[in-house]
This record gives sequence, structure tokens and C-alpha cells, in this order.
Amino acid sequence: SKSDFQYALSNKVSIDEFHSALENKVSSNDISESLTTLQRRMEEFQNELHSHATSRASTKDFEELRRLIDQKANMKDVSDGLQAKANKDSVATALNRKANRDDISSALTQKANVEDIQKILTTLELSLIHI
Repeated sequence: SKSDFQYALSNKVSIDEFHSALENKVSSNDISESLTTLQRRMEEFQNELHSHATSRASTKDFEELRRLIDQKANMKDVSDGLQAKANKDSVATALNRKANRDDISSALTQKANVEDIQKILTTLELSLIHI
């Protein structure tokens, strides 16, 4: 019908519109290059994420660190241990007060023998009985 034909002609694209659309269209090469670039950047991002993930400490690493820290002595225990430890001066004083072997041997040779003391006591008792 004539009205359908006129309607179709009025809605057709003009030659200028067609040329403008052709000039502004993106070529398949441009799209392909953009997709390749996008894919390369995504792979770089994935590699970077993987690198960061492998360089970070894992939960297992933190658990191992916590276990090691729990086994270490805390500051109070170390301080208490150091307070109980003998210092240099007290050790030197104690060593100076300690009798050496020669001093003990000399004192023992000068000390009266128990048998000699018992003999003297027996003699004294006998003397006292006879008096």
C-alpha cells in the first residue's frame, strides 16, 4: 500500500546518517585488540593476587607463632628468675666464707681425739672415786 511505502520511506536512514554511522563504528580489529588488552590485564591482576596471597602469612603460620609465643617465658617469670639468681657479690662472699680443705685438715689435727677424751674422763672418774 501507498501509505506503508511512504511510512517506510520516511523512516529510512539518510545517506549522511549512514556515512556518519560507518565513520563512528568500531572496527572488529579495535574490539579484538581491546579484548586482548583486557584479558592480559586480568591475567596480570590474577598473577599479582596470587603473588600477594602466597607471600602473606597463612592462618596456620599465625597459629604456629602463637604456639611458640605461648611456650616462651613471660616477663614476670624472667624477672622472678633473675631476682632469685645469686648475684656476683653474694657468690664471692659465700666463697670467701667457705673453709678450704687445708684449713679443715689443720683444724682437725689440732682437735682432740674422742678416744683421748674418753680416756681422760675415765681416768678422772677413777681418780674421783678413789679420793
